[in-house]
Amino acid sequence: MGEKIFYGVVFLLCVAIISTLVWSDENRPEEYFTELYFNEFPSSISANNTCSVSFTIISHEQKPIDYAYQISSDIYGETGNFQLLPGENKSVDLQFTPLESSANQTKFQISLEPGGEQIYFWCEVK
Repeated sequence: MGEKIFYGVVFLLCVAIISTLVWSDENRPEEYFTELYFNEFPSSISANNTCSVSFTIISHEQKPIDYAYQISSDIYGETGNFQLLPGENKSVDLQFTPLESSANQTKFQISLEPGGEQIYFWCEVK
């Protein structure tokens, strides 16, 4: 008889634990965010030679978002904007010819609004 009670209590504890896990997973708030990452970037560049930089934005937001990006460095700059619906993505492919620079290296930074996301890479200037 004591063995049946023990297994009954173990069974009820298992049911309680599983129910709690399922309930907590179902009631967890959804997370909304934006991904920003590089697809392609050079490790070195030469003045007056064409370079390529590519980055992607993926919207995991709950509503359409108007994005604005800014690319900044000592030798190049650009801004742009576009709208993404939830689940959409956009790749931005840039080709540019940097001007001469006295620096040995430069930091290319991409800033994205809204949200303030930033990514960057350092590049050798030859």
